[in-house]
Amino acid sequence: MNRKKGYLSTKISKGPLIFTLIGLLSSAIVITLIAIFGKGQALAITAIVFFSIILIAAIALLIGELFDYAYIKDDFLYMIYIFKRSKIKISDIGKIKYEKDIYIVFDKDNNKIGTINALAPGNDQIIIYLDQHGVRLT
Repeated sequence: MNRKKGYLSTKISKGPLIFTLIGLLSSAIVITLIAIFGKGQALAITAIVFFSIILIAAIALLIGELFDYAYIKDDFLYMIYIFKRSKIKISDIGKIKYEKDIYIVFDKDNNKIGTINALAPGNDQIIIYLDQHGVRLT
């Protein structure tokens, strides 16, 4: 799934997205069914708590999957991670450092500007584009 914000953009991995959606929906359905038919039994309450934890974890994962992306548009690199948005002109990028499956983007003053998930599909096109435009990769 391409976000179409820029002409180069990371994509959402379909496998983890589908797995997360299935976990979210199945937990919500099970909680609803137990609440309707469980009638306040101790085992039913325990199951509701357990599936509520799974539901909350699935929501957190879904938010992380949907709001972790990067794209290039109009000679700017945009990096979004949940509620943090960063933008830098490509000519102002000092270097990009690869560390623990994350590309860390620094400006020319060696200040950290943002990150790109190295495991996101489509990041290779962004990194190649930046390399072709003189960005130093370390």
